This record gives sequence, structure tokens and C-alpha cells, in this order.
Amino acid sequence: ARKYKGSSLGDKALYEAFVAFKSKRDPRAYQSGEQLLMQHGKSQYAQEVVTAMGQMALTTADFRRAAIYFELYAEKYPQQSDARNLLKNAATMRELMGDFKIASRDFRKLNDLFSVARMDFLANDWASLQRSASQANGISAAYWEGLAQFRLHGISSARPALEKASSLSSNHYDEQEMSAHSLYLLAMGTMETYKLIRMTPGNETKAVNNKATLLKDLDQKLRKVIQFGNGIWTIAALYGLGQANQEFADFIKKAPIPKLVRLPRP
Repeated sequence: ARKYKGSSLGDKALYEAFVAFKSKRDPRAYQSGEQLLMQHGKSQYAQEVVTAMGQMALTTADFRRAAIYFELYAEKYPQQSDARNLLKNAATMRELMGDFKIASRDFRKLNDLFSVARMDFLANDWASLQRSASQANGISAAYWEGLAQFRLHGISSARPALEKASSLSSNHYDEQEMSAHSLYLLAMGTMETYKLIRMTPGNETKAVNNKATLLKDLDQKLRKVIQFGNGIWTIAALYGLGQANQEFADFIKKAPIPKLVRLPRP
């Protein structure tokens, strides 16, 4: 094959070597096949070889290699009827292996923009998710947009999207989790303000009223999170309720005792 590199004879020699190694299940088949693709990209055998290498890799559970060959096939032969399905299989394998950015690229070629946003979310790529979230729909779009805004800019920027996500209803567990998480993040934003309220001489009544109002708001939000019945956020919300009530108890303990209820000295 080396002697006839770049010629039709070299093309055929590499193909015959590939077939021979493949029949013996010899890993050297990949070397012959890849040489054929690199040196004879327009070979009459190229389509057969790249498909066969992908199937070989699947058979031996070498999924990353299989994904590479399926992606190559879809790129070289986009008009073939099986190109789209093979690229979809490659994208799925990439996702399962944690190759989220490459999976995102494959899904974009498939025009599956919802999955592009999902890959940005799984990759924790907040900047990309901020751009791609709007390409999703329903709760997912609002949740991913809100989460990206929260990670990049904080609760103030994320509030509108998170409020939308938390208000949308769904019977799907994954979407209920999104709503629960959105509401929990909003509650934690309230918690930050709640903890900052302190009493100073002369503003005791106002501070107590403001603190009590936010405690009520926190209680409502966190109890609603619990009602979603989503394990991790239910536990987080229960812990948040405990924090909020303990904070209020500590706050009241530090309040000055009104003169009318002070006990007389003995």
C-alpha cells in the first residue's frame, strides 16, 4: 500500500488490507481504513470503509471512536439517507460520554436547537446557555435563561426568567424540578435581603414589620418548593425554612424589651 500511495493501486491495496484485518477482527483494520480515508478521500471504497469502522467500534464498545466515524460519514456524505441518523447516534453517544460541547455541535448540524441548549446546560457553559436558551421552549427556555443569568450576573438579572419558570406548570418530573429550583433560587434571593434587616435604635418597629413580611414571603415560597415533591429541592427548602425561622428567633431575642412589659426590680 505504501509503494502505491496516492494511486488507484494504493487505494485498492489499503481497501484489501482493511477487509483482511476486519475479517480477523484485527484492530489494525482501523489503521488501514483511516489511511484510505486520508490518502484517498474520494475513493470508491471510502463510504463502505467509514461505515464499517463505525460499526466495528460499536461492536467493541469503543463509542468515542464510533462517534468520530459517524460524524465523519455525515460530513462527507450528507446526502445519504442514513447520514442524519448516524449523526444523531454520534450526538447521543457524545452526550452519554460527557462530550457535551461536541454533542452540541452535532445537534446544531441536525438543527436540534433544544438539544444544543441542553448541552450548554449540561456543560455548565453559562455564556453559551445565555445565548441558546431562547432556542428551547416552555419551562426549559425560561429556566435555562434564568439559571445562566443567575450564574453570570446574580439574582437581580435572573429574576424575570426564574419567576416565569417557577410559575409554569407541568406533569413532567424534569420540568417540575426546573420550576422547584427556580423558585428556590428566588427564595434564596429573598433570604439574602431578609438576613440584612437589623434593628437600630429608633427603627425597631419598622425592622420587625419588614422582617416579618419577608419571613411570610419566604415561608410561602419554600413551602411551594416542597409541594413540587422534588427530592433535592424539598430538602433544601426544609433547611431554608429552618434557617429563616432561626434567623427570626435570633432577631427577636436581640430586640429591646418594651418598657411596659419590663418586670419590676425586687
